[in-house]
Amino acid sequence: MKRLILELKKISLIFISTLLVPCSTVFADNIPVCTPGLCTIKNFLATAIQPVGQTLYMWGGGWNKEDLAAGETAMHIGVWPQWKEFFDSQDSSYDFHNYATIDKDSDTEIPIPEFVPLGLDCSGYRGWILYNVFHNKDMEGPGYVFLSGEMQNFIDNNWGIAINPEDIQDFRAGDIMAKPGHTYMVIGQCNDGSVVFTHSSPPGVHICGTVTPDGNEQSEAVELAAYYMKKYYPEYDKKFSYKGYIRDSDYLTQYTQFRWNTNDVMKDPDGYTKMTAKQILKNLFSE
Repeated sequence: MKRLILELKKISLIFISTLLVPCSTVFADNIPVCTPGLCTIKNFLATAIQPVGQTLYMWGGGWNKEDLAAGETAMHIGVWPQWKEFFDSQDSSYDFHNYATIDKDSDTEIPIPEFVPLGLDCSGYRGWILYNVFHNKDMEGPGYVFLSGEMQNFIDNNWGIAINPEDIQDFRAGDIMAKPGHTYMVIGQCNDGSVVFTHSSPPGVHICGTVTPDGNEQSEAVELAAYYMKKYYPEYDKKFSYKGYIRDSDYLTQYTQFRWNTNDVMKDPDGYTKMTAKQILKNLFSE
């Protein structure tokens, strides 16, 4: 009985400690530390890294019950505890479709409310990052969850500029890429033109890499994405490496690019926007 009580106390302390750590709940060496409310490119990426490798893709994850705006999980400082718990409960066969239902009238897939807090979809992930960069307290304001392809909210807030796909010249740290149906956050561009990024895409939140602009799948970005996922997120890699960490050239050509105003909104004192993806990852992970 004494041993059982000690074990229960130990579990309680672990749970409490996860609530006290504001951003990082992945207890591994070199995982980036983020600071809620700090508006810099480096902190934006460090924040984006927090749910990586421990949060599964969930249809509607991050949205409210009405599926119209940010929910509680996307206006929470730090990683929502249930994300990791749910991740740990699933194996390599995880399929988010099992946690959604079909609307009979429209024949479209819709979230099941009780499962929504267990993970993040692409827009919910983006909204959670923005909330944690702009705020340091839970549940302030309306949040930042809106349809993946919407850029007008960024422009209306004077956060930066939107660049049409055909006008994109390069990819820089902190760029937010969006089109109807998906959104992702750029970590950096490689010397071969490929791009390393984070997103929430089935089966979960992970670092990914594109092919080169001419379609070479043996890109530097794919190599970097696989390296960091295997090294720092072995649980995710063990379950889902068979899904791969590669995306095709559509990610380079079919998305509108949002670029931050680094003078007044998302500052860049660390010079991330001038670094390659490899340099940024080394700095982020303190290598």
